[in-house]
Amino acid sequence: MEYPTEPTSEPAASPDEAITDSPRRPSPSTEFALRWEVVAVLCIAVLPSLSWNFLSYYAPKTVDWYEQVPYGIYALFLSCSNACIIVPVIYLIWRSGESWASFGLVRPRRQDLLLAILALVLNVLLKKLLLIWHLTGPRPFYPRPHQEADYVLMTTMYAICAFSEELVYRCYLLTRLKRLSGSSVVALACSVVLFALVHENPGAVYSAALSGIVYGTIYLWVPRIWPVALAHFLYNMAIDLRMMP
Repeated sequence: MEYPTEPTSEPAASPDEAITDSPRRPSPSTEFALRWEVVAVLCIAVLPSLSWNFLSYYAPKTVDWYEQVPYGIYALFLSCSNACIIVPVIYLIWRSGESWASFGLVRPRRQDLLLAILALVLNVLLKKLLLIWHLTGPRPFYPRPHQEADYVLMTTMYAICAFSEELVYRCYLLTRLKRLSGSSVVALACSVVLFALVHENPGAVYSAALSGIVYGTIYLWVPRIWPVALAHFLYNMAIDLRMMP
């Protein structure tokens, strides 16, 4: 006579394992797939800005941004274009089958604000010591905010832009390049060069390179998006407000 066996209980999976092994998420990609994934993100988030910068440098300035383009249109354009970058990168991260935490996408914590202030102070001090602080402002033909609504749009624009750039250059590219190269230094150098080259003028390129070193180092130390995104946002806001008449 056979007695019915009791069902055996299996240990519960950790949150990361539960996400990775979910049937709605694929398994982690191979190295070949990762290389093409990086190429896709470069085509979405990096190469358009690079091509625009190179072409606009040699093309005649047919539009006076300061006089002809309202600030609201400028802010909405940058907000929408950066949101269009965030969505596919988030999808690729989800599609990779890896945990969100492996890309620094975790819930905010109180200490993120302290790390953001540390990154901001290091960024400013480094540029003051290297005497390039005067090169960090935006180009003079950018539209400027004039009304109360413009400042609300400016805050929204810089918040979206900071999150978008940190998502691409630190959370995604730095993470992927570190895995592909096997070196944090190589990954940091590549992400810094790419981050610098998408900025417009020589002064902004030097400033962005130093910012990329600071943000990348902080991210490698504490792999969380919120400290670097908040520091990036505060720095951009400070620069723009400093340039106000």
